Amino acid sequence: MKETLVSARIPQAKKEAATREFLARGTNMSEFINRALDAFLASGELPGSPSTADTRDAAEFSKFVEQSSAVVRWSEGSENYKDLLRTGKRADYESLA
Repeated sequence: MKETLVSARIPQAKKEAATREFLARGTNMSEFINRALDAFLASGELPGSPSTADTRDAAEFSKFVEQSSAVVRWSEGSENYKDLLRTGKRADYESLA
């Protein structure tokens, strides 16, 4: 396969830090770029952007939190939140009977 040169403008400090990390792992910038491009071409997603699976998981988690949370009606001057939670839970349980 014919190869070509790719150039990018990045801060010098970032390049130096990345080069040190690559050397510590036995690789280099070219290998990293090739792997990053392979991953992008395979998934069609940019690194750091939420995938559709992440979005779905976040929606499912939000639904779970909503279903498992207690509604607390906090009135002005109330100081004991445990009593408020207990009262709210009791009302929820009694509504099931």
